[in-house]
Amino acid sequence: MFLCNHNSCRSQMADGWLRTLRDANVGVASAGIVGGTAVKEGAIVVMKEAGVDISSYSSDAMADFKPEDFDIVISCCGCGSKLDGEHEAWKKQRVFEDWNLDDPPAIDPGDLSAYRRVRDEGKAKVEQLLASLKDPTWGPQYKHNVMFLCNHNSCRSQMADGWLRTLRDANVGVASAGIVGGTAVKEGAIVVMKEAGVDISSYSSDAMADFKPEDFDIVISCCGCGSKLDGEHEAWKKQRVFEDWNLDDPPAIDPGDLSAYRRVRDEGKAKVEQLLASLKDSTWGPQYKHNVMFLCNHNSCRSQMADGWLRTLRDANVGVASAGIVGGTAVKEGAIVVMKEAGVDISSYSSDAMADFKPEDFDIVISCCGCGSKLDGEHEAWKKQRVFEDWNLDDPPAIDPGDLSAYRRVRDEGKAKVEQLLASLKDSA
Repeated sequence: MFLCNHNSCRSQMADGWLRTLRDANVGVASAGIVGGTAVKEGAIVVMKEAGVDISSYSSDAMADFKPEDFDIVISCCGCGSKLDGEHEAWKKQRVFEDWNLDDPPAIDPGDLSAYRRVRDEGKAKVEQLLASLKDPTWGPQYKHNVMFLCNHNSCRSQMADGWLRTLRDANVGVASAGIVGGTAVKEGAIVVMKEAGVDISSYSSDAMADFKPEDFDIVISCCGCGSKLDGEHEAWKKQRVFEDWNLDDPPAIDPGDLSAYRRVRDEGKAKVEQLLASLKDSTWGPQYKHNVMFLCNHNSCRSQMADGWLRTLRDANVGVASAGIVGGTAVKEGAIVVMKEAGVDISSYSSDAMADFKPEDFDIVISCCGCGSKLDGEHEAWKKQRVFEDWNLDDPPAIDPGDLSAYRRVRDEGKAKVEQLLASLKDSA
């Protein structure tokens, strides 16, 4: 849907271009936010010069259409603010952009030069739009969508975007944007990425305001600017995964030889590789029918052993994670040893904090340590998921006499409880 004030000029020319250049997969309409009037004669003349006849197009009112019928909404005239309030649904479709084209009737000197310039600018934007639809880098066709953010989408987020486009598989979509707004891609970033075989010279520098947080399950702040996402932008930090990579800013520190650009380029690549590795072997997430969270105080022993058993015994419908209510520390050596005796290697497991997860991502929450009372108050949401159980397993590090017997007993008790949990999930299917 192309919108402008009266559907008389800019939106009509954009409509004409899209009807002419589109393929069979793209529909188009145009309308006036205030209402329809008539197509401007100047617009008809200059479009006809370019081989597009819009003389029969109707000038329609936005009120005659429903926003939910359009997944892409373009304000042609910088009038996006007129869509606030009661018309806000138009800005909440999958894609909303404000092209802010000049108004030819208001500025043309009488020779149609302004009409021709805006006609050509509109054509270029329509071509870019169609190109993005043919080869979209992100969208609902992907299992995961990653958004890289920094202040101006000019350097760090662009390099991360380039790496992810290059290294990803067909399941991962990616976009990047500036929290403050888009400017232009830094020449230094283009040069050093090209040295590494990645061409980002054609990438656009976009504003975060042009995207919706709910379209991305993974949000990465590249620049340590996560605090700028508090308040009205907080939804960006509340997606399934939010990380702040805090990469240095090459334009601010480079001595002139691009060494800072190259270092940050390589650091970004390493982080992108880690991110992709986590997605390929994700132990939990929306791809699973059930997601189980094992909690204990520090995610160092009981919850780690339960996590290991569930990863080993589960089928493809069950995801699992574990975390510490107080925070993560490290996996206890005794837990690693006795689980290895039973054929389960948990030596590479990370010890994570509950604060790094969201309760709504898990339908089953298990407190392994009788510490359910620590989930009252501000953490109560963890106890309000579909299933909450407190297994109250003994704490091996606190009671083991030194021969790992307590670890082995709790290991086996945990296995039995995990088997019971899995059996209950099969019975309820």
